[in-house]
Amino acid sequence: MKRPVIYTDLDGSLLDHYTYEATPAKPLLRQLDQLGTPVIPCTSKTVAEVIPLCRSLNLSGPFIAENGALICVPTSWPIPIPKNSGRTGAYWSHCMGYPRSALRAVLDSLPKLWADRYQPLVDLSVDDVMALTQLDARAAARALRRDFTETLVWHGSDTDFDTFSTLMTDRGLQCVRGGRFVHLMGPNNKARAMEWLQLAIGHYLGGEVVSIGIGDADNDRSLLEATDIALLVRSPVHDFPVLDRTDNTFHSRSYGPEGWVQGVETILTTLLGKEALA
Repeated sequence: MKRPVIYTDLDGSLLDHYTYEATPAKPLLRQLDQLGTPVIPCTSKTVAEVIPLCRSLNLSGPFIAENGALICVPTSWPIPIPKNSGRTGAYWSHCMGYPRSALRAVLDSLPKLWADRYQPLVDLSVDDVMALTQLDARAAARALRRDFTETLVWHGSDTDFDTFSTLMTDRGLQCVRGGRFVHLMGPNNKARAMEWLQLAIGHYLGGEVVSIGIGDADNDRSLLEATDIALLVRSPVHDFPVLDRTDNTFHSRSYGPEGWVQGVETILTTLLGKEALA
C-alpha cells in the first residue's frame, strides 16, 4: 500500500486564519497518528512557535520552519543525522537558509525611499505584533524569534512589491507573500526542504511513499508544485495560489481546517484507496 506523508502549511490551512485554532481537524489528526501517517508542518513560523503547536496538536514527527530554512527531526526518529546539524530540545536540525543578519544587511543597503514601503516584524513590539495578528503575548513573542527569514509588514503597493522582489532576486535573495506578511529569505523554500526530508522519510517508512502538500497562499506554491499531490485550501482573505500543475490537484470548498479535513479525506480515500483511513 502507498504510504502518505502530509506536508502542511499552518496559518490559513491547518489553523484558522483568524483564530489560529485547528479544532475541526483534531479528530482526523488523531486518526492519522493512529495510522502512522506523518503530518509535517511546513510553515513560515519560527521554531519557537512550531514546537508548542506540535505539542498541542500531538504531532510527534518532523517539521519545517521559516519557509524551508530549517528542518527539525525528533532525535527518536531513526534517520541519519547530517554533519554540522544543530540541536533544539528533542530535535536535531538541518539548516538550508541564510542567517537573518545577512538578509538584514541587504535591506539596510537599499535606498532610503524604500523605508516607508515595509517594516521588519522583528522591529515591532510584542504589543504591535499582537495587534497585527491577534496572537496572545507569548505567541507574539515567539513570532519575533526569527533566525533565517526577515518577515516584513508590507505598506507599499503591488507594483512596489514587484519592484522590490526583483531587487531582492538581483541580490541573490527571494521574496514571497504569505497570508499576512511578506517573507524575505535566501535560497531556501518549502519545496527544497520537503524534498530533502521526503527522501529521508522514504528510507524510514519503506515502500512507496507519496507526498501530499497542503497550503493556501503564494508562499506555499513551491511546496504545492513539488509534492505528488497538492491540496489548495480556500482562504477567506485571498484567492487560491495559481499553480502551473493541474494533475493530482485539489481545491477545498470550505476554509481553513474545515477545508483541510475535506481535502485530506478526499485525497486519502479517492487516490490512495478507502483503506487509507480504515
